[in-house]
Amino acid sequence: MSRPTSFPRCMTLRLTSVMDDDLEDLAYDRRLSKAGAIRRILALAIAEADAHRAPNGHLQIRGGAL
Repeated sequence: MSRPTSFPRCMTLRLTSVMDDDLEDLAYDRRLSKAGAIRRILALAIAEADAHRAPNGHLQIRGGAL
């Protein structure tokens, strides 16, 4: 018997029928489940956002000057 996987965060994703069809096609092309495709897409988006973040962004958030 396999142990269930627990994830630290949980959220509901509501897709239109067109979005659901596109996600299913993408997951099929990548040979992933829909959930796996969503996890991969989110991980890539987070990595891209981190790569484009300003190097001194923490100073701007705290009100410091560059």
